[in-house]
Amino acid sequence: MSAARYVAEAIGPRRVGGVYRCGYRGITYRVEEIHTGPGGPIPWSEWAIVETDLDGPTPGRTRTHCTAWDPGADTERPDPGQRRSPPNERQEGAGA
Repeated sequence: MSAARYVAEAIGPRRVGGVYRCGYRGITYRVEEIHTGPGGPIPWSEWAIVETDLDGPTPGRTRTHCTAWDPGADTERPDPGQRRSPPNERQEGAGA
């Protein structure tokens, strides 16, 4: 596996500004930054994520880590204040 593919799989669907639920820790967090390549905040890692807890025991706490996305436990969440459309709801302009 190439280094680029390894990093992409480890980051998973996480994007800056996205909100996610950590299945292991049971908290919701927002991704603030994603670092890839040399010179990142974790010298021995090819990537790192900076996130802020939105709930749990320490809301507002920011941490930097390189824990890979776990598709069996971690989930994407709608952005605060936004509603995710149900799968059967038609998208505007989708046709008749």
